[in-house]
Amino acid sequence: YQGLVAKNSIFRGWTSYAATIGEVKFENCTFGAGSGYNFSRPYAGTEYKNCTFEDGHEMEPRADVTFVNCNLNGVELTPTNVASMVKWNTDKAKIMNTEGKESVLVSNNEQFAAAAANVNVETIYLSSGKHTLELYTNAKPRESLTIIGTEGTQVEFGNQQVRMPLFRNFTIENCEILRMATKSWGMLVFSTGDKANGVYTVKNCTFNGVGTQGI
Repeated sequence: YQGLVAKNSIFRGWTSYAATIGEVKFENCTFGAGSGYNFSRPYAGTEYKNCTFEDGHEMEPRADVTFVNCNLNGVELTPTNVASMVKWNTDKAKIMNTEGKESVLVSNNEQFAAAAANVNVETIYLSSGKHTLELYTNAKPRESLTIIGTEGTQVEFGNQQVRMPLFRNFTIENCEILRMATKSWGMLVFSTGDKANGVYTVKNCTFNGVGTQGI
């Protein structure tokens, strides 16, 4: 093993290191301003775990970086706000939870389909606008899936069905749920092959022109 491991430490100013250092891990560390800088530029693959990035910190990763349970000035770091800190090479930044599952931000149906098919993705953030969620045909089975909208997010479910055999737990938050114009029935069907297992959770959603039905 070659690399750098830092724990319970504070880094103020300009933080950077060459790719030749190997693998880098920061745990329970804080990054902030000092000597006129508030900036990180990692050239090596880096994992930040339980780290705090203070107000105004900016990052330009030259290699892949992973954030696990980190915060930006006290606010949870998610795919929706990571670009406010990682202002360059944002595609190199990945958000993970402590179980190693990924959170992603999608802005179109093609990106959603790819995320739904990736069993390592557990949380999908939707941009504002209308999305058609093809869980019925595209999703791969996994323990849980959470879909979180933002202001102005509208969703319709392909075939108007969500099948619990795909997920032990399914959560949808902050979305306006629409009826598909191509369907004659006005119900969003929550279906399961095993009624003794599995939980659907709906938070801060509006069902607009569509009811619910369990089978």
